[in-house]
Amino acid sequence: MPLVDVLILLGAAALVVGVAGWVGGKADKSRPDKDAIDRGIANAERIKREREQRCTQCDKPIDPAVDAYAQESWWCRDCWSKLHE
Repeated sequence: MPLVDVLILLGAAALVVGVAGWVGGKADKSRPDKDAIDRGIANAERIKREREQRCTQCDKPIDPAVDAYAQESWWCRDCWSKLHE
């Protein structure tokens, strides 16, 4: 009988360890990873920059390669040329 008791005890211990590992694995997946948080912050900063980069006059989105930055604000090509006619 002692052998059966030891086997039952070992089986119960293995079951407890298995359940604890499963619960621990679920807990790790529920926390967001640091890379995902960094990507979210970078995306938020990019969206903020894009919203700030709009023409002062007509509120159209600007293209930094084509449009002008003057007087501490962005100007689209059309509004800039109208201003300097």
